[in-house]
Amino acid sequence: MIKIKNVLRLIIKKGLMVFGIIFMFLLILGFTEQPFWAFYRLSCTGDYNEIVPTKIVMMGADGMPSEKNLIRCYYTSINANKYPNAKIIIALPQLDPQQYDIHLNEIVNELVIRGVDRSRIEFETEGSNTFLQVKNICLKLDPSDSIMVITSPEHMKRTLLCFSKNRFTNIAGVASFGADINPNILHKNSDSIDMIQSLDLRYNIWTQYQYEITVLREYAAILYYKIKGLI
Repeated sequence: MIKIKNVLRLIIKKGLMVFGIIFMFLLILGFTEQPFWAFYRLSCTGDYNEIVPTKIVMMGADGMPSEKNLIRCYYTSINANKYPNAKIIIALPQLDPQQYDIHLNEIVNELVIRGVDRSRIEFETEGSNTFLQVKNICLKLDPSDSIMVITSPEHMKRTLLCFSKNRFTNIAGVASFGADINPNILHKNSDSIDMIQSLDLRYNIWTQYQYEITVLREYAAILYYKIKGLI
């Protein structure tokens, strides 16, 4: 019994040391730009070339309005107007049945406001995760279709891998990056009570930590998908 307690104590001690080292590594990494570039690499489409799409797929997220859906609507409308012959498929995770139609209608209205013809829009409403959404979308596509996927930067890699799993490779990805304001306007002047001048301390470090969390969470999802054979 004493030996078992000693072994457990040793395992816990070693485990805490490992987690401590990882935590310190991530803490220090937040003072660099590497978390952003890891985030950016998730948005890269690899060997997928620029195409003239026959289908534009907007991977929905959260409710509506929400930051993610609004910015995805923005990019969807830009490309829908750029390629007027392309059909638009909106995939939205299953939500509260009483609210689901409201969210879908809000997305459609947002696109219509931005010049997209309502008759071009189709829906995928059955999938409850990325793999099922993509699988259901592929059932609506022809093998000859060229597909433009619009989703958040961190979600792009997993989405394209799901399309590849369904043997669709004529794909382009458009990541819905936001636009930053000029950081110089955030500096305080000499008469300000708040004399903190470092934007790194005020904003950038915390942003890098947010990127770390997002990247770790997304790679955990990718690992899960690979273990389950979904990608």
